[in-house]
Amino acid sequence: MADTVIVNGELTEQISVYDRGLAYGDGVFETILCRDGKLLLWERHLERLISSLVRLRIEPFEHNTLLTSMQPYLVGVGEQIVKIIVSRGNSRRGYAIPEQTRTNTIIFIANREKPKPDIMRVGVKTRICETRLAYQPKLAGLKHLNRLEQVLAQMELSDSKVQEGIMLGLQGEVIEATRHNLFLVKNGELFTPELSNCGVAGIMRTFIIEIAQQQGVEIHCEKISVKQLMQADEIFLSNSINGIWPVCELDGAPFEIGKVTCQLQDRVVELTSIA
Repeated sequence: MADTVIVNGELTEQISVYDRGLAYGDGVFETILCRDGKLLLWERHLERLISSLVRLRIEPFEHNTLLTSMQPYLVGVGEQIVKIIVSRGNSRRGYAIPEQTRTNTIIFIANREKPKPDIMRVGVKTRICETRLAYQPKLAGLKHLNRLEQVLAQMELSDSKVQEGIMLGLQGEVIEATRHNLFLVKNGELFTPELSNCGVAGIMRTFIIEIAQQQGVEIHCEKISVKQLMQADEIFLSNSINGIWPVCELDGAPFEIGKVTCQLQDRVVELTSIA
């Protein structure tokens, strides 16, 4: 099946050059895994999409037709990646928001390339990026359209054999990976960076925290230093497409894929198959 693009409910790849998402990154997006025609964790993604738009005061947004627009293009067998972009709409030059705007909604639906089977088992190699994440509490946690920091960080990895880069905040604290949230395990307890200044509060990140709590694992959302990260017993990455990726190497240092990572990995696979 070829990629499908839906713009404001119509099958087209065209959008206005005056779109504020294009001009200013004025909007948000969600990326969702579809398995056998079923959008995994759909209600959580929709809730975050709506709450993100409210935070940016992008209103009103008609979300009721989203699922209807996508449904005919979700295949019954296999995996697809669905990306939903919502921008504030069109405007002429200048940052000021017009009195009346109409949101633009773009939906991409593409077949997912089969992931390498050994990643889930042997893990991924990572390194710490030089590009740092700027602080902006008003945008912290949001999956907004401006991803230039991630683009620059990803460029650092283009000539290396590592699969992901770890990004730090301006004070040198650990925040996330370029495409994933980050967790570490120490003495059987789970730690993940707090995201009050920057970073994306991922759907899978929240899902994993809930699962860990149900399993009685102690959770800590706090500031994490590079030293703490390097001294971890286990490290893993998460997002809605890949679930959990264990980290087997960071800046050349090896890490074991431990018991907590494997237990959470198995539970995520189990629950997302029915969620």
